[in-house]
Amino acid sequence: MGLSKIKGLRKKVKSIPIEIFFSLQNECNEAKLIELLLKKGYEPDYSNGKSIEVTHNTINRIKSSVLDEGGLFTTTLMFYKPGTTFDIYVKVFNESYLQYLQDSFEYICKTGFGKDKSIGKGWFEIASPLEKFNGFGFSQGEWVVSLSSFALNIEVENIYYNLKTKFGRVYMKLDDTNSSDFTPFKKPVIMLESGSIVKPKVEHNKKEILLGGMLSGIHKDSRVKHYCYGFPVRINLKEG
Repeated sequence: MGLSKIKGLRKKVKSIPIEIFFSLQNECNEAKLIELLLKKGYEPDYSNGKSIEVTHNTINRIKSSVLDEGGLFTTTLMFYKPGTTFDIYVKVFNESYLQYLQDSFEYICKTGFGKDKSIGKGWFEIASPLEKFNGFGFSQGEWVVSLSSFALNIEVENIYYNLKTKFGRVYMKLDDTNSSDFTPFKKPVIMLESGSIVKPKVEHNKKEILLGGMLSGIHKDSRVKHYCYGFPVRINLKEG
């Protein structure tokens, strides 16, 4: 197997098939990961989707022409193979919320999500209803990988991570605020990206561990919070 392909896997892999994740959960290391990806014939460019840059015009509504300065900007669109489906995992501590979650997903799929939902982006179909999943039940690992972005809230012995800055917005004006006082913009929040791995200190290393929390003080209205919980999954990481 060519070294160029191995090097490409090391640089480009952003996600892996779930069956490979389960194979690595009890003993995770880079060499074993690359071996499993090569056996499966994994192609990172194809599996992670294709991104393209789309150029847009900013129109001066008075002159009906493109702005002289800053009139062009680009956005990144991601495309996946037709028929691609995505799994969404939700950790539930109270099963009475399951119907609420199902109703919420059905509402979001019809209205869209994300910053461009007003122009038809962020729309999706639900392939199957919520169902119980115990695949992440492995509880012996000393390390924890988060399947979602989060804000670190515990002391750790070691950590592997990438950072992202979240520029959050408030979805709608609060009932008792007026237009002059309201701003949709939250303060920037620095979070650890999904896929980050931490080894909690012994005092935090409980079987049912929580990563992250609900952040306050991120908006001029003190009632506004930012959800920064992670979705923790236990693994055994073989360092070196």
